[in-house]
Amino acid sequence: MRNFFSIFSLLFLLLPFTGKSNAAYFKYSLKAKDAYQLVINLRLNEAEIALTNLKISEPDNLIVYHIEDYVDFFKIFITEDKALFKQLEKNKNRRLRKIRSGDKNSPYYLYSQAEINLHWALLRIKFGEYLSAFNEVSDAYQLLKKNQSKFPNFVANKKSLGILHSIVGTVPDKYRWGVKLIGKIDGSIPQGKQEIESVLAYAENHDFIFREETEIMYAFLLLHLSNQGELAWEVISNSRIDPEKNPLGCFVQANIALHAGKSKEAEAILRKRPYGKEFFDLPYLYYMSGLTKLYRLDASAEADFLRFLKYQKGASYIKEAYQKLAWNA
Repeated sequence: MRNFFSIFSLLFLLLPFTGKSNAAYFKYSLKAKDAYQLVINLRLNEAEIALTNLKISEPDNLIVYHIEDYVDFFKIFITEDKALFKQLEKNKNRRLRKIRSGDKNSPYYLYSQAEINLHWALLRIKFGEYLSAFNEVSDAYQLLKKNQSKFPNFVANKKSLGILHSIVGTVPDKYRWGVKLIGKIDGSIPQGKQEIESVLAYAENHDFIFREETEIMYAFLLLHLSNQGELAWEVISNSRIDPEKNPLGCFVQANIALHAGKSKEAEAILRKRPYGKEFFDLPYLYYMSGLTKLYRLDASAEADFLRFLKYQKGASYIKEAYQKLAWNA
């Protein structure tokens, strides 16, 4: 009997070292950071492989589902493919169920759920599903508020709250009913701006994984909500975003340059765009390239608009492209 208890005690002590832990957690490990960076650089095929490997090497790390949702978001948002949207829509609730099985004491527990809701709200707005979109924004806001209360020093939370606080006061009148669905959001552009600025200040001295995301949000906030095109250009041109390595970064910098009246700078940025099968195609870059050439009456703009029409799967800017072709004729 004594031997039995000795063996049992030994097995009990060794169990944590020999068995798999079933405690689900959230961590942006090195592999998770690498996968996230591949997504942000629109290297989506490589990102999906990295995420599959992450599930194998870190099976209890639920942050994989947060990153995975970005892949669906970019695929749908860029292609505007309604069939793809319907096909992938089921992934939202599957990922949320996975995340809800994780560590409730992690700041990523509520944050990841909020971010996934925001991703799908943006996609629903693109496809005209406004009621569902506003409900998801409401869910996201409540999750972020709760998370902010529990983890006031969790910087990533302020990134998303800052955007919501900024945009709620700028919603067009025809969508004000949606704001009522969201509930009371005590926010304004100055408040949201201040929150995002505090995130960027933190990122200056810390390894903050969402730095590029925040820089993009802040630049667009300055451009579209504060009407500060010059400052938006200054922010994005001095950011760490590299248009030579990232088609998304190329789009952002060129787009802000065009809105700030810097067509030459936009054209120079677009010439740096990375090409290759490893990148998810972003046809709008062809459209912007055509615009910059059209502004200086370059006949080669036609080729860019034709490329855009060839590869653009959604409806956005199709009419405008045909109009520009007519002008260039």
